[in-house]
Formats: sequence, structure tokens, C-alpha cells
Amino acid sequence: LPEPAGTFARAQPGFSFAFPRDFAPKPNFQTEWWYYTGNLQSPDGRQFGYQLTFFRRALHGPDQRQSRPSAWAVEQIYMAHFTLADVGAQQFSYFERFERGSAGLAWASIDPAFRVWLGNWSVEQTEEGVYRLRASQDGIALDLLLTDVKGPILQGDSGYSQKGPQAGNASYYFSQTRLETSGQVDPLRIESYIAS
Repeated sequence: LPEPAGTFARAQPGFSFAFPRDFAPKPNFQTEWWYYTGNLQSPDGRQFGYQLTFFRRALHGPDQRQSRPSAWAVEQIYMAHFTLADVGAQQFSYFERFERGSAGLAWASIDPAFRVWLGNWSVEQTEEGVYRLRASQDGIALDLLLTDVKGPILQGDSGYSQKGPQAGNASYYFSQTRLETSGQVDPLRIESYIAS
């Protein structure tokens, strides 16, 4: 990736979280991610593990952004990882994608509800506390419905996670640790609980 330009926002202690507002992208920060992982079990006992992660990386700080009329103009880059492990078959599939955050190719939003996507990989809030994960490539696919039965959990000091000794070397971090899951891991039906 190119070296980012400008000054970016930094995580500070005392931030007051509110959901679903804080599922939204925060483009004044340089980097953020939406990370879903889980262990799944089919009705016949087969076990699977998966990961679907989206990263957003700003190319310009808010002080360096310019208004440009082109739908292809880019200030955000999106990256995504999709993995599926079939435990019994000892098979692990891994895919990654990169795309500009423009022209509808990749983006994140909470209007009208939370959604992040890169091509046909996506996480979308379908109703309060319910999320649909979809990804497919090279015959490997998942389509899962996740219901949050616990609510977001703030990591570190009330969601402020210090990463180093200097001020601002930190991140905001929260998790949804109890997501009741059903759906399809091609071609099997899944009914299980996962941690994300």
C-alpha cells in the first residue's frame, strides 16, 4: 500500500460507545476492521471453522482529502480475508481480496443498517442484533445468520485498548462474543454457537 498522507484521528481514553452507531466506519482513523470467526457444527457432527474479515485503510488523513467528482476517485482501500476449515476432512481454504472503496466495489455503512462488503463478500445487519455473513469463491461458500444474544463487550479499559507506551498508540476495541448461528456452509446446514 502507498504511504498514507496527512494526520489521522487517534484513539483516546474515555470514548463513549453507542451501538449500532459504532459499527459504522470511522474514515478519519487510518485503519479499522470488522472481524468474524467461529466454530461450527453440522447436525451430523461435522466440524468447521471460518473467518470473514474486512479491513479499511485510509490513504489520506482528513486534512489531506480533496473533493474529486469521479466515482472512481479513492481515499479508502478495502481488504478482506475468507477462510473455511473442514476439520474432519483436514482441508483448509483461504482467499483474500483487495479493492478500492469507490464505485460501489467495496464500502462500509450504517445507512440504513450496518453493512460492509467487498464484491460479493459481505456482512449485513438484517434486523436489530441479527447479521448475515456471505462469501463464496472457488466452490467454497458460507451463508450464515448470526444473532447476538449477549451484546457488544468492550475490551481493555471500557473499549480503549492501549498498544504501546505513547499516547495515541491504542485502538478502540469491542467484540460480540455470543452469536447464535445457523445457515449454510456449502453444502451443509449449520446449527451451532460461535464466538466472534
